[in-house]
Amino acid sequence: IQLKKPEAEDAWIISKANSLVKETMEAYNSYNYPKAVSLTEYFVLEEFSRSYIKMTRDRAKTDRETISAVYSHIFSLLIRLMAPITPHLSEHFWLHSHKKGMEESVHFTALPKAEEKHVDAKLEEEVAKAKEIIQESLALREENKLRLRWPLNEMVFVSKEKQFMRAGEIIASQGNVKKFSEASANPKGNYASRETKHGT
Repeated sequence: IQLKKPEAEDAWIISKANSLVKETMEAYNSYNYPKAVSLTEYFVLEEFSRSYIKMTRDRAKTDRETISAVYSHIFSLLIRLMAPITPHLSEHFWLHSHKKGMEESVHFTALPKAEEKHVDAKLEEEVAKAKEIIQESLALREENKLRLRWPLNEMVFVSKEKQFMRAGEIIASQGNVKKFSEASANPKGNYASRETKHGT
């Protein structure tokens, strides 16, 4: 997949998808089919549905071309990846998304291969941390009776070194804050705080 201007969340989900392919193919090759099912289920429910779709909800109105390209890529990849374990379901989706030039059956296609150039382990780790920070911020909102629909001015993450080079916008949008920043010392002002394993 080639995207003109991918956002961090686009690069992240494509990286996760390629990591999924790599791990699932290893499971297939070692006849560990339950692991293949578990990996795919987690990706679909947690990474794609609960995370990526939520991250791109607002962008879908203004950047439909990129979002559609990512959705189509992930959908095609998953259908082919699931074909050995859900042959009838994969065939059903393949036939109902059939376009000119595609094989008549998903079972006429090769299993997907992981594209190492699209795997970004650092970004995957960064977004995993970002998701934890988002959850902590939501818990902090609940403690202080601040509903998510109310935008806050700023969220400051305090740690010895900067940890969010690319995921800052994800944290800001999912936490509904106007600004996300990082600091090495506690900021002055009226801030609610919460300790996490990565910082404050």
